[in-house]
Amino acid sequence: MNRFLILITVFAAAPALPVPARGQPAETPWPMFCRDARRTGRSGATGSQLGTVEWSYRTGSDVDSSPAVGTDGRIYIGSVDRNVYAFAPAGGLSWSYRTGWQVHSSPAITVNGTVIIGSDDDTLYALSSAGALSWSYVTGDDIRSSPAVGSDGRIHVGSHDLNIYAFTPAGALVWSYRMDNDFSYASPAIGGDGRVFMGSHLGIFYAFTPAGGLSWSYRIGWEVNSSPTVGDDGRIYVGSEDDNLYALNPAGTIAWSYTTGADIRACSPAIGADGTIYFGSQDARVYALTSAGALRWSYGTNADMESSPAVGADGVLYIGTLNKRMYAFRPSGSLLWSYQAGYDFFSSPAIDGAGRTIAGCRDDTLYVFGNTPAPPAPTPTPIPNYVQLGAFPTAVRPGGITTLDYAADTADWRYGGVKLDIYIAAVKDPAVVDAPSTLAAVLDRPEVYLFGPEMKTAYRYTGTVQKPTFGRVSFPPQPVRGSIGVAVPADPSFGGGWAFATAFVARDSGRFIRPDLPVENSNLVTVE
Repeated sequence: MNRFLILITVFAAAPALPVPARGQPAETPWPMFCRDARRTGRSGATGSQLGTVEWSYRTGSDVDSSPAVGTDGRIYIGSVDRNVYAFAPAGGLSWSYRTGWQVHSSPAITVNGTVIIGSDDDTLYALSSAGALSWSYVTGDDIRSSPAVGSDGRIHVGSHDLNIYAFTPAGALVWSYRMDNDFSYASPAIGGDGRVFMGSHLGIFYAFTPAGGLSWSYRIGWEVNSSPTVGDDGRIYVGSEDDNLYALNPAGTIAWSYTTGADIRACSPAIGADGTIYFGSQDARVYALTSAGALRWSYGTNADMESSPAVGADGVLYIGTLNKRMYAFRPSGSLLWSYQAGYDFFSSPAIDGAGRTIAGCRDDTLYVFGNTPAPPAPTPTPIPNYVQLGAFPTAVRPGGITTLDYAADTADWRYGGVKLDIYIAAVKDPAVVDAPSTLAAVLDRPEVYLFGPEMKTAYRYTGTVQKPTFGRVSFPPQPVRGSIGVAVPADPSFGGGWAFATAFVARDSGRFIRPDLPVENSNLVTVE
């Protein structure tokens, strides 16, 4: 898509930036997709240990963008609703900025707090920490690639117009490279020597010099939509839709590859502090490989993965899946926790300094997972069972009829005006229902009968009642009184003493009655 937007360029002196020691990988001190410019996904902080939602924010559409967390704890993320959002650590909305179209790109934050993010309106935006536009640059097509900011402050990003771009911190174009009619969904990574790495839709993996020249390229078997990760030793790891994870040497030769059971798409690998390489595949498994390419462990999630993993300082791995779940795995590969959201996680998690794990979701929501234990489930308060019963006559023969008088006050139930299921039990050995008794005590007896609405049939209770034995009865929202004739079965085994009790009251909206409900007893009825 092409739109005409005004190019605003603000020239300013570049801030002083840290220079890595010779031979050491550049460590960008500001956050972006997969945590840093090398896309290691490795955080210096620990993430959520419990998986409880500390707070969430619902945007106007899917949140495919991955969050970035500023040094002040502020959280930045884009949404398909066209907006870029900034949130205070406690969850309040600081500001939002509306772009011209959907935002799938993930933000990068520069040393001075500027937020850099692309949009499907073909534009790269630079927004101040207060949410004002600092500058923008219009490319020839969508920008779904997430920008990488190098240790020199330069901003690198790909576009669907087949180019990769490099800009100064002030937004001036430094160089661009057209990738042979080959666009990319991937995001670039920057190595310790300043070289820029990015794969392409046609399966070509590129290495560019800091000045924008081609250092080397390597043809992979199929599409490369995974963003690369650069290890501490300069080795580059990247997934492909030919089902393989590749390890490429800094000179562009292959070190090894590992074959999974399906495509590796948008999921970019992460590298733990011990050199373990983590990634997810479309074969619904999370993989952990040694730096030599041997399998350390894998875990089946029953769903494809396009989210990229994040690794906490304690080695806990976080990744989202397309079965609506966010997962946390211990370094050994065992499950620490999982959380089911309303829809799939495409967004990649980030870890903040407060020990929280943050990710967007396609249920339109930004989730912040913390470490506050979930409150225990409330102990249900028994609902009073105010159905008073009386029986006359109190002595009948098998086949005879006794009349039950009942009085039900729905206001006391707090069920006024709703449909209720009422059960009345005939219980042999009435001592068990002497007040105070509970339904559990009643139903635990060997001879309990539940009666239908016409009270002409006896149903023997032999186990847990899971559904009504007769149709629903509607009570208006005022006291109800009535009488029902009960026909005692013409069976001599019914002889002896019986009590009628309200075994349980009400099944509102499919909810079954609890066994801790109190029961109300009728007069004693003797079947002679």
